[in-house]
Amino acid sequence: MKTNDARRIGRNLAVTLKTLSAAALIGISPAAAHAGPPGYIHAYANGKVDKGATSGVRSVGTWRILANAWDSDVGWDLPPGQNGPYGPVGSSYGPVGALAAGSSLRASSLAELNTFSRWAGLAAPGWDTGNSFAQVKHTATFDPTDAEDAFANSFVIDPASYQVGPGENSTRFFINFNAGTSILAISDPLLPNASASARLSGFMDTTHQRDLTNTDPLGRLFTYSWSTSSDSPSGYQFSFTSNPALGLNDATIMSTFMNAVQFNPLTGYTLATDVAIVSQPIPATPGYVYDLGGETQYNAVGAVPSPAAFSLLCMTGLAVSTRRRRA
Repeated sequence: MKTNDARRIGRNLAVTLKTLSAAALIGISPAAAHAGPPGYIHAYANGKVDKGATSGVRSVGTWRILANAWDSDVGWDLPPGQNGPYGPVGSSYGPVGALAAGSSLRASSLAELNTFSRWAGLAAPGWDTGNSFAQVKHTATFDPTDAEDAFANSFVIDPASYQVGPGENSTRFFINFNAGTSILAISDPLLPNASASARLSGFMDTTHQRDLTNTDPLGRLFTYSWSTSSDSPSGYQFSFTSNPALGLNDATIMSTFMNAVQFNPLTGYTLATDVAIVSQPIPATPGYVYDLGGETQYNAVGAVPSPAAFSLLCMTGLAVSTRRRRA
């Protein structure tokens, strides 16, 4: 991939974080001004997200974990990742890490997957994303006069299968955002040409059919996105959308999530407690094997445009403003 293409990808991701649909998002303003050492930029998405079904047994699926990092000074670090069939409960896969360090910015990522058998007191086969993260941070030799872009990505792709046990006729789907999960995007206000953004997002799907006599699977169970940027007036944005068949109240879930978030100007937005979401019982046919899986992504972006580019941007904005006033 050419350097210009890689820069475009990083910038497009940053724009995406800023232009998420306002109708589906709820924002929270920072509780205090961001702080940090002179010349700082820091974007960070980190934490653990559990997913699964409360009934059944894990059968063979193919998991995959990927991590990559890119810096405009040094290019890509693209480890091959890992994939394979699930092992016994309690197995851990990874970590897989990537690092791309330039003169001013350092991009790093880590992807890890763990299996577990119990969650919230239930016999709940499932998996979590381990200690996965994506991060872009200033280096000790940060040079605000040197244009540089960087981004990091971590992916956990986690398909599996499940079936209800003897005497059971339903299952519940769950997702749990673990305490300590966090996002951070800060930049020195004395460097108006610098920016940072971070996002944690994901989804879960199933082939679960409410009635095996038809072909109406539940499909997408839920999607979520938690994002922030250094120039966002709303602090952070969180969205959660679930399949109506799960019987969840998305507005209540978003409110519960926000109430669990604490803000620190140095560490960003962090969940102080677990946020556990469990669906209503969904009828299931004993002995029938259903597919279940999804993806969790961690993204971080940092940019230091050149002073000349920043000056041009300001002049362009002034020209547009002048034209609008004249109109």
